[in-house]
Amino acid sequence: MNKLVSNIISINLISVFLLLGNINSNPNNTDWNLITEDATTKVYTRKSQNSNIKEIRIVTQFKSDVETLKEVLGDVKDYPSWVFKCMGSEKIAAVNDNEFHYYLMTDMPYPVSNRDLVVHTKNWSQNNSYFSKSVAKPDFVSKKEGMVRVPRFSSFWEVTPIANQTIQIEYEASTDPGGYLPTWVVNLGITKGPINTMQSLKQEVEKRYSAK
Repeated sequence: MNKLVSNIISINLISVFLLLGNINSNPNNTDWNLITEDATTKVYTRKSQNSNIKEIRIVTQFKSDVETLKEVLGDVKDYPSWVFKCMGSEKIAAVNDNEFHYYLMTDMPYPVSNRDLVVHTKNWSQNNSYFSKSVAKPDFVSKKEGMVRVPRFSSFWEVTPIANQTIQIEYEASTDPGGYLPTWVVNLGITKGPINTMQSLKQEVEKRYSAK
């Protein structure tokens, strides 16, 4: 597998998991390393307690309110319109309005098998902030032929309104894409994919917010 294909694979695998909510990491490990930043966004990585694949943290701001972001994240069937390489997604079981399971498929470049992911998400509000945590539930539905089931994923969102009709988003995630891929290949794309997806999420959220 040449370096170009490796880069594409790593970006595809990691970016699709950006949207998904509890991070299964060492709570005493706060050694985040700043990788890149601009006027509104900072991106960090750190070593994981559970894997050789790095964890990611993104802190950014959207011109929006909390409710609009919640609407976009809750619109699971629309994920393919803004989640990088997402080829399909659907809610598969609802506990209530704030807790559900969903299924998502990722289109991978040949010769790598497509990935699929089953997620349990729980959302809540506290002190004007919105929180969401998710964890992979790989055995919740039967595996599909031709797909590699993602065995581990966890993430956490904290969304807080700040001044001038703006929200601040703090996002952390950790994943194992499953199957055989060298760790260095996955780590190579650990930031580029999520950044691309977050940018698309920002466009979608701000578009809906400006239309209100």
